[in-house]
Amino acid sequence: CGFYEYSGAFAFKVGIPGKSSVAGSMMLALPNTMGICLWSPGLDKYGNSCKGMAFMELLSQTFNFHRYEGKELISKVNPRRVVMRSRGDTIVSLMFAAAAGDLSALKRHKLLGHDMGASDYDGRTPLHLVAAEGHTTCVAFLLHKCNVEP
Repeated sequence: CGFYEYSGAFAFKVGIPGKSSVAGSMMLALPNTMGICLWSPGLDKYGNSCKGMAFMELLSQTFNFHRYEGKELISKVNPRRVVMRSRGDTIVSLMFAAAAGDLSALKRHKLLGHDMGASDYDGRTPLHLVAAEGHTTCVAFLLHKCNVEP
């Protein structure tokens, strides 16, 4: 963390990687989630934004963003948790697995009860993609284990 002499305390209290400036700005990064940039020119004795620090501490108390907390805390909101995937997300994921010949991902889709014969907006199916890409093991899996119609 780049928060001058307050870096250790910030890492412990907030737990989000970031950098502050003596101009009152702060930039923080939540990998695979979002970036935060804020500005408030009133500085504390360490040269960090007073209101920015208060905001980040409150954010860390409300949401499950702290780097050193368990990911399954129920008392905090976890906006990164996927509650429900749409049918479109499932089909896209299934199609990517098929095009890549990712047999373990295809097996996971089958175990989750997904329709292994589903088609995308162009009418392509996982069987079409694995056959076109030459993934013979995946073709056999879809035909014999998933009973997909050719």
